[in-house]
Amino acid sequence: MGIQRKKRASGKTFYYARLWFGGKEHVEGGFATHAAAEKALGALRKRLENLKIGEPEALPRYDPTLGDLLGNPDADSPGEGSYLGWMARPGAQRESYVVALRTCVRALLTFWKDRRPSDVNGDTLAEYQQHRQGMPSRMGAYWREKSEAMRIESGQPAKRGKRKKSGKDLPRIGPATINKETTVLRGALTWAASADRDPKRRIAPMVWPKRIALDVEEKRGPVLRAEDETRLLRECSPEWLRDLVILLRSTGMRAGEALALTWVKVNLDLGVVVIERTKTHRNRAVPLREEAVAMLRRRKADATDPSDGGRVFTRSTGAPIDSAHAAGKFLLVARRLGLQNEDGTRPSLHSLRHTVATKALRAGYTDAEVAMLLGHSRISDVTKKYLHTNLDRMRNMVDAAAPGSHAKLTLVHEKDEAAG
Repeated sequence: MGIQRKKRASGKTFYYARLWFGGKEHVEGGFATHAAAEKALGALRKRLENLKIGEPEALPRYDPTLGDLLGNPDADSPGEGSYLGWMARPGAQRESYVVALRTCVRALLTFWKDRRPSDVNGDTLAEYQQHRQGMPSRMGAYWREKSEAMRIESGQPAKRGKRKKSGKDLPRIGPATINKETTVLRGALTWAASADRDPKRRIAPMVWPKRIALDVEEKRGPVLRAEDETRLLRECSPEWLRDLVILLRSTGMRAGEALALTWVKVNLDLGVVVIERTKTHRNRAVPLREEAVAMLRRRKADATDPSDGGRVFTRSTGAPIDSAHAAGKFLLVARRLGLQNEDGTRPSLHSLRHTVATKALRAGYTDAEVAMLLGHSRISDVTKKYLHTNLDRMRNMVDAAAPGSHAKLTLVHEKDEAAG
């Protein structure tokens, strides 16, 4: 209770005075300044006391364990009133987002399960970071163990996998992963302290410590070599994977976005696809190059379900294709063809997205324009991911500004490179 601030769609901020009296909430709002809301709060308290409605209800402080607050990540129903239960409710979030959220909560509970929101501070967060940095990475271990248990339970023989590495050989948890986990913890605490929650189940708001995030080294985005791009488009198989490569290389879309496309979102006459429910939760329109339009026309003509709700990319049975299956198939093709990125690493399906972004920046397009094409929510994401490309341009800029230099900036577009 007290003063609540709300920002309307117009961009203006208004303040509301809220009191819990006599078993119900009393609100007065729409004030333009905090001072006016404070004055209204005092008058509201005095008026209610004069009417003898009663004293403000003294509620016991709600301070559950973080295990109860976050929920059980391994249960179909994470728990009533839990953060996971709220986020996993039907239609609230994409399934892949909820799966990633469960993974973060699973890691958080190794340290925070029996602790309480009042225990969260800069010292305990730093302790959690040290706790996680000392743990070996077990990427995919949970799902492998769960799959193996299901096989044994159904009477199937256990799979003979590769020899497991010892804990010393395994890579350690990276700072980016730990930052994601602490962000989830912060989101849960912010949700639990929201003024919209039942006062009996509302925790005390906390001030999140500043500069608590770990420093993350930005990796250079892998760019596919030009000669390997040509080979990939010529020799890639099966057909659905080659078509997927054409679309990703033409647009810079994420593989998951392309595989989720339905025909209603494809306008072949205008040469545009509309992407909804993206990673950044924002819709965007992406233009198509001629080869992508031709490929989509052919796929629609041959599709088993060319209706508006039909998927653009499906298996021969008509079943949808998931991102993990497509990524695995692409790695097999890359290994078979001996493909390489410019830095000598083996390309992945996501390398096609980095290739589009890097070549656009090299052609002279701005970070803001590339961010709009790729669907990044912040321009700084492009600046950090493709800083090596900007550095080359900035070096040219410094050379051009040197004493006695008469250099001029020349923008080279992809068509010009091809012609040359």
